[in-house]
Amino acid sequence: MVVWYLIREWPAIVQALSALTVAVLTYFLLRATNQYATLTRASLQLATRQFEQELLPHWHISFAPSQPQEGIALLKIFNLSKNAASITQIFMRAVSENEQESRRFPLDVGMPSGHWELTPDEGHHILETVTPYLVDGNWTGTLEIGVVFLLAEGLEPRPSKKFPFRIAIRDGRFRSATPISPYIAGDLGEAK
Repeated sequence: MVVWYLIREWPAIVQALSALTVAVLTYFLLRATNQYATLTRASLQLATRQFEQELLPHWHISFAPSQPQEGIALLKIFNLSKNAASITQIFMRAVSENEQESRRFPLDVGMPSGHWELTPDEGHHILETVTPYLVDGNWTGTLEIGVVFLLAEGLEPRPSKKFPFRIAIRDGRFRSATPISPYIAGDLGEAK
């Protein structure tokens, strides 16, 4: 009796199993499609970020060799990227416990790619930035310096990364600056 029932209902059973198989396969196809869409979206965002980073200038700031005249602070600003930009401001911030906003000073310099520029004397800007920290006209501490720039087709100014320097002020005059290198963790081992 059961065999006769299975033979008679076999087309309906096959159709039900087919429908179940299609539903399971559709579920797995939907999951795979969602994962593919997520990976594609992440890949597109990464490519967009890399493209935008490639367009941004790569800046480097250093102090020029000391001048015969004491108290002079000349910055050498390098554009190490392949894209030109225009520097509109220089910003400085004395690093302290009470975090304050950077001070900005106007600077109008066009920077072609692979170019460097020597700024006018920035000693008075450094003194203006650290004046709240002077004790009897002296201060030694960390000063972060960077630039604000515009890309050729850009409408919005952007800040560069900050370059930290160990600055010494004596008798109310800029005396020296030493770049602070980033900390490298780990054992570098012996050179081979």
